Amino acid sequence: MHQVQHKSYNDYLNEMVKQCHPNNKERQQPRVPIRYKHRRETDKFFELPNNVRDQVLPPFVANPIASRGHTAKVRVTFDQKTDEVLAKIVKVRIADLSIHLPKCPLDCRISVNLEMDWDGPVEDLERMAAASNRPALPNRSKDRLSYTQSHYQIDLTQVTTGALAVSFHPD
Repeated sequence: MHQVQHKSYNDYLNEMVKQCHPNNKERQQPRVPIRYKHRRETDKFFELPNNVRDQVLPPFVANPIASRGHTAKVRVTFDQKTDEVLAKIVKVRIADLSIHLPKCPLDCRISVNLEMDWDGPVEDLERMAAASNRPALPNRSKDRLSYTQSHYQIDLTQVTTGALAVSFHPD
């Protein structure tokens, strides 16, 4: 996505926040408010060793992943200002559906993932990563604008590596 598209989405969503705000006197009728949050985060990724993967994941997920030679990763998200851990998530990609739209500027990918909380300390992940003798997975810095209305959330996320993602997360 180009910066122009990102700005256009951001401007539109900011306008919706204003229109739906309870103190907006120009509203014709009550609307469900849209909450806005701007977060700057850093993600660190850790591959789980196979024996840990098999202990953490349910067998109906671990077995097919193991048979395909895939690994499970833990994503630890930190607040960039405070270095506070915001989330520790085990994430396993189950499948992708890529949709090519030849007459449109953007294509679409629908990913199906299993996500569950990692209950262990970050230090355990760091210890396992050091013991694996594999190169560390690269960190990812994110500048995320989140707009939430009722059960729906739209995230505009800029990743510092230059990738830009728009994601839609129904609750």
